[in-house]
Formats: sequence, structure tokens, C-alpha cells
Amino acid sequence: LERCIRPLQPLSVTVGEGFRFGRDGSGGITELRRWCARSGIVLLVVGEVRAAAGDGMNRVSASRIRALVRAGRFTDAAVLLGRPYQLGGSVVPGQGIGRTLGVPTLNWHPPTDVLQPRGVMAGHLVCARTVLPAVAYVGSRPTIPGGGGLVGEVHVIGRPPAGIRRVLFHPAALLRRDRRFGSVRELQRQMLRDIARARAVLRRRTAPHPVFPSGREAAPCR
Repeated sequence: LERCIRPLQPLSVTVGEGFRFGRDGSGGITELRRWCARSGIVLLVVGEVRAAAGDGMNRVSASRIRALVRAGRFTDAAVLLGRPYQLGGSVVPGQGIGRTLGVPTLNWHPPTDVLQPRGVMAGHLVCARTVLPAVAYVGSRPTIPGGGGLVGEVHVIGRPPAGIRRVLFHPAALLRRDRRFGSVRELQRQMLRDIARARAVLRRRTAPHPVFPSGREAAPCR
């Protein structure tokens, strides 16, 4: 608490009633309340919140949201988050492998400390006020010689706008997990099948209508 919270100089701290901290979760609300009282910080404890998502009423918690994201249940995760789940980052130069396979992509470096499913996802790329159907991949490219590091790639279905500098992708469905193929040619055929399947999935889904913290309905893509 002294190292992580005090330097922020908060006026108040808000936590859920099941909040734990410290090594092996040894600290709880009682210890936090004492520390906040000594520090002149207002502590607000929020009771359990539930929301209807997929299989019934779910307790809104970080662990439940992580489980839904890992399972590719992005719509249900969005209900508990109160906003669409999203991933992406600044566009970085790629090796041009996708382009040579007929599937050009925008590339970004996924942070390793942020939860994101590994595999191929159908969804939407948000750029300014434009929402574009797209297929994204997060994984280690096990079929590509020299692969191994975590990469993020997104292919816009159709003609992408020029000059995109930032990827903001809202996944709608997890199409498949990351896997190794017998050859690059086999991977290429699967990529084309992924795109066809993504088209079918997205025809049945409503495109996201993202609102950013500033209140502007736009994505920082340039």
C-alpha cells in the first residue's frame, strides 16, 4: 500500500467487498480500512454486483471477466465490463508475410501483461468514425520460420483506409486457437477459410459503437 497507493496521493479508494491484497492475498478490507484511516483516505467498499451474461446472472469480477475473455465469449465479457472488450496498439512494421500470402495485415506488439486470447478472431477495427470488418490474430506464428515471439496482426476485410497508425480491435468471436500447420501453404488456405468464416459471423453481429473517455466517439487511429 505504501509503495503502490500512497505515491498516487488519492483522496479516496474504491474496492469490491472481496478485495484482497498483499502476499497470497493476506490483506483484506479490515487491514485496508485501518491503513486508509491512518492515511486520511476515504475508503468506499462496493457490494456484489451481478449482470445477466450468456448463461445467467454472473458476479461482476475481474476473474470472471478474464475467464470469459479466455473462452472467447467477448459479448458476455462486454456486459460485465460495461463496454466492448478491445485490444490493439500502435502499428509497427511487419515482415510483409501476410501480403505475400494475399492477406495483408496491420501489425502491433501485444503487451505481455494484458489478457488477450491467443488465436484468430472475427471482429471490427475502429478508426475515427469508421468501423471496419476485420480478422485479428494474436500468437507466436508457429508455422512461420523464425517465429516465436508474441505478435498481433489484423486484416481488414475489404479495402482498408490508408495511413492507419493505431489498431483498436473489438473481437466478436474466437474463430480458432493458435496452432502449427504443416506448411505455409496450408496456413494460407486456412487464413482464407478464416476470412470467409469471419464474414459470415460478422453479418450476424452488430458493429460496436465505441465511446472513449473524452466523450468523443472516435478512435485514435492516426
